[in-house]
Amino acid sequence: MSEGVNPTVYFVASVAFVVHVLPSCHEFLATMFDIDGARLMVLFQRCFEEEPMKTIVLVFLCATILVAALVAAPAEPQNAFSPDQIKFGPAPPVLRAGAQLAVLEGDPMGSSGDYTVRLKMPDGYRISPHWHPKRENVTVITGSLKVGMGDSFDSSNMNSFPVGSFAYLDPSMHHYAMAVGETVVQIHGMAPFQINYVNPGDDPSMKK
Repeated sequence: MSEGVNPTVYFVASVAFVVHVLPSCHEFLATMFDIDGARLMVLFQRCFEEEPMKTIVLVFLCATILVAALVAAPAEPQNAFSPDQIKFGPAPPVLRAGAQLAVLEGDPMGSSGDYTVRLKMPDGYRISPHWHPKRENVTVITGSLKVGMGDSFDSSNMNSFPVGSFAYLDPSMHHYAMAVGETVVQIHGMAPFQINYVNPGDDPSMKK
């Protein structure tokens, strides 16, 4: 190895080259070593001319480390959604088949914390009488939702909530619901989100 370039400089130069071709990291490296991109590339060229094989090996190792770090870094949670970015998947087994759920915020099944979800239901979809241990806040986004209070499902004794409606239900309030047309509701509250059916036999997750 030439006396003019010590091992640390070789390492820095190799990192410089790798980061230089990754624009998102370039500013970080330049700030870290207080040197601009042009000087970093000159440094790399000098190292490559004096010890090409060692420099190539270091570039490969640095690239591997940087890529692994980028892959391992946790993704920032999305905090804003346009309608086309809301991805629905199957609803949890505590709800009858046919509904879909999208999680917008938090973890509704977690032990604590805020959550916001959207529940999409086909026309005529029913949720049997149930209650929640924590307050439930519901906004009707599309369609129409009928809600009744009590321990028995009575379609003749329900109130209709069109698009834009909002309602909250305090803990332990027994209620049931039905979608009129394809309906999407937004639900927010404090985790964990739990549904306790008045009649345990109505719980789909208990059925095989």
